[in-house]
Amino acid sequence: MMRSLIIPAYNEEKRIGEVLEILLKNLSDYEIIVVNDGSKDKTEKIALSKGVKVISCKKNKGKGHAVKIGFLHANGDFIGFVDADKSIDPKYIKKVFDSLSQADIAIATRRNKKSKIVIQQPLIRRLASLIFNIFVVRIMFNLNISDSQCGCKAMKKEVAKYLAKKTISNGFEFDVEMLWKAKLKGYKIIEVPVIWKHEKNSTFNLLNGPKMFLSLIKIRFRGIR
Repeated sequence: MMRSLIIPAYNEEKRIGEVLEILLKNLSDYEIIVVNDGSKDKTEKIALSKGVKVISCKKNKGKGHAVKIGFLHANGDFIGFVDADKSIDPKYIKKVFDSLSQADIAIATRRNKKSKIVIQQPLIRRLASLIFNIFVVRIMFNLNISDSQCGCKAMKKEVAKYLAKKTISNGFEFDVEMLWKAKLKGYKIIEVPVIWKHEKNSTFNLLNGPKMFLSLIKIRFRGIR
């Protein structure tokens, strides 16, 4: 079965080239799609030079928007997305995709006794992530998921196409809404332990937190389905 891997990218000229080289070497049979989310640097040019499929958005609208665009353009029977960094080794990206034999959606997790974190995030980010997972993911959305924000997820084609049309989030909160909508639809979700390392220069900033929280409140309590 064909597999498609989407990489949302915003101003990633410093690392997109190396990331793509690693993915192309280890995932040569995958359809790799870079969604250039309105970058102001050479992200698009570098991605094109690597010979992968590139979809460019004129304006920066956020990770969620880029992933949804990728979902709609992907041709694989299994479709996934990964952050534009080297936090997860390609063999674990394969493991996430392989796990779709057991579920409709497979997501990487750092919070499993079989997972291993080689380089930790800064303490403040780890605390923020833990609080977010407890109060937003588990309590607000009633999702029994240990790590909604780990940057590697895969799903069956029909699930990806459905979620691309049903989710409204365009930012980093997209992951939570996507998993919630998947649960409401009855899709089976499993978590896959991985070896993970923190990568510097993340495009996520803790200042995005309040905006994410307000967006998720709107989604959860205003009946947006």
